[in-house]
Amino acid sequence: SSALLTSSAVLIILLTKTLPAIYLAQIILGASLAIYYPVAEIIIAKLYSPSIRARIYGLFGASWSIGYLVGPSLSGVLLDSAGIQTTLNVLFLLSLSSFLSLFFFKADISMDNGYSERRIFRGFHLFLAATLIFSGMTAIIISVLPGIAKGAGYEASFIGYSYSLFSLSRLVGFLLVSRANMRPTLGGISLTALGSALPLLVMINVERWILLPAVLSFLGILVSLFNSLTYLYMTNSLGGDPIYLISRYEFNIGIGFFITPIIAGVIADSYGAAAMIIFSMTLCIAAGLAVTSIGLLLRRSSSQS
Repeated sequence: SSALLTSSAVLIILLTKTLPAIYLAQIILGASLAIYYPVAEIIIAKLYSPSIRARIYGLFGASWSIGYLVGPSLSGVLLDSAGIQTTLNVLFLLSLSSFLSLFFFKADISMDNGYSERRIFRGFHLFLAATLIFSGMTAIIISVLPGIAKGAGYEASFIGYSYSLFSLSRLVGFLLVSRANMRPTLGGISLTALGSALPLLVMINVERWILLPAVLSFLGILVSLFNSLTYLYMTNSLGGDPIYLISRYEFNIGIGFFITPIIAGVIADSYGAAAMIIFSMTLCIAAGLAVTSIGLLLRRSSSQS
């Protein structure tokens, strides 16, 4: 259904290139992504044992990152050389091929109904809060920083090159998870969140925006590690229904991506780029502290029992 939604979105733009059609296509694409990623995570949790789940999830994340790395460059080349009509035709064929590949990959993801109750530890809401906060930071990086960099006098090509490095470094991070077959811990999750504040620190001074490619490369690795470790910790260590856990996890990611760019944009307009970056750093620190609090709650509950 996700791949079909993507095909329909591209088809809408192919048939009519009006502004309402473009907005409608964006809404459909958003719904498609909201379906695809969590369903893929559920399939991985269902089909693969915890012993190899890190390797599988790392490869899945790496393939997703390759798409984000190659896709914009491919569309840019097609737009420059062949025009928008040919570009849309190619995108439509790619979306159809995605549907066909998924159609032939039939996986039974029906879950065991043996759970009489959802066995979720007391700190799960903190875990969700940390996910929301960290995804919000990522959303700011993706959606708000380009406009500020352009306002600071940097060309679109520089910004595009920087975000290609972000996608490439995410690919590296997911491959690290896959090859190292990482075991998730709350300490590791907390460190990736707290560590993400460090590269942002050098961006507070607008004169250092030339360091944007290096900052985004470092952030890309940390973001992919955070995503991988949180997913693996949920599916390997929490217990309970994976569908419920992953759905709540992805829902909070969606909230973070929806709300925080608006807040960050208001902060940037009112107080400048430095204030917006400080806001992003605060989100990283808050996410790390939330995960640390979960560890403290677990130790306290285990000592009481």
